[in-house]
Amino acid sequence: MIDTYDNYVNKVSSKRNKKEKERYSLSTSSLPLILFAKKLIYRKNSGKKPFSIEFNYENNMNIIISNYDEIEKELNNKKIDYSLISKKIDEIASIILKASAEIKMESLRKDFLFLNEQLLLISNNI
Repeated sequence: MIDTYDNYVNKVSSKRNKKEKERYSLSTSSLPLILFAKKLIYRKNSGKKPFSIEFNYENNMNIIISNYDEIEKELNNKKIDYSLISKKIDEIASIILKASAEIKMESLRKDFLFLNEQLLLISNNI
């Protein structure tokens, strides 16, 4: 795990070409967005109006957690599979989009849609 900015800079500096540095940076920048989405989904489900049974909260949270762990693990590999990372980010983005459909409060729904949009942008550019 990259736990400090210095570690991140060292890891990016170790990449040989510009494209590889950009792909690594984009992939790394998805991690805080995923954690924020996870926290929003958890808080929504813990509130007065939790997700419906159709949303399948437990399963979706397990997918988000496992995909986050897999992305983080992949970023620590010497040879990074960016297609795998992109697929995992897309899967998380689709869960966020499903979650946004169940939210009635406009400002919170916009937060979910923003996270979905940002993750899709990252996924499409790595």
